[in-house]
Amino acid sequence: MLSCLNCQSPLAPGQRFCGHCGQKSATRRLTLHDIGHEVWHAMTHTDHSVLGLIKALLTRPGEVAREFVQGQRKRYFNPFTFLVVAVGLSSLAMVWAGIGFNDPKLHPGPVGRFLQRNLNLYFLLQVPLLALWGRVLFRKNGMNLAENLVLGAYATGLRSLGLLLLVAPLAAGLNAMAEPSSGSLLVRLPDAVFALAWTLFFGWASAQFHCGASWRARDWLKGCAVELLAFTTSFAAIFVTFVLWFRFYSPSAQ
Repeated sequence: MLSCLNCQSPLAPGQRFCGHCGQKSATRRLTLHDIGHEVWHAMTHTDHSVLGLIKALLTRPGEVAREFVQGQRKRYFNPFTFLVVAVGLSSLAMVWAGIGFNDPKLHPGPVGRFLQRNLNLYFLLQVPLLALWGRVLFRKNGMNLAENLVLGAYATGLRSLGLLLLVAPLAAGLNAMAEPSSGSLLVRLPDAVFALAWTLFFGWASAQFHCGASWRARDWLKGCAVELLAFTTSFAAIFVTFVLWFRFYSPSAQ
């Protein structure tokens, strides 16, 4: 009797896939060709590929999140896996480019240093805040907090890829060409333009997600308000945390 190498379930003669876990029954020694094939398959394979997801998020982000929460889980790449990978890559790129919170001249003090070292945590913090404010401002549309998290994860993941592929290379190029006295502000320009574009994009995605094809301009403005409230709340939470820390736990407070 043959058995699956992954879950040890019995396999019938000639059975190509395990009926319990889905793994192929014929598993050979891993080669570089196998790894390359799996990576290419994950990036390009039909509906649930990463590239297919990115294309769909660029053209109809709210609809993608809405379809996922309505049950089309196999069709799309998992939103939270997509978020973690995209945030990790973009955080490294922004540190390399010297943008965001990585300039101590623009963000002095312990808060700026914390954000400089933990930029990925800041992006991940945005997701539950986007979900919370989306639940509050669009409460009449019926999406619960968990479903709003899906929209936040997809949108923030796409935002992170935009920082990785667009903002970081442009800022790095400007930083190399700028005068030392004005370099900081010049490098911040792509980030500022992208931040405005992100707010408008998230408003559009929220309107699609909560209202479907019948969304209106007021729904788009409400979605922009969700992003602005999440941005403000995240900074407020970080600021209050540091105030309490220095008030009660720092060595100078002893």
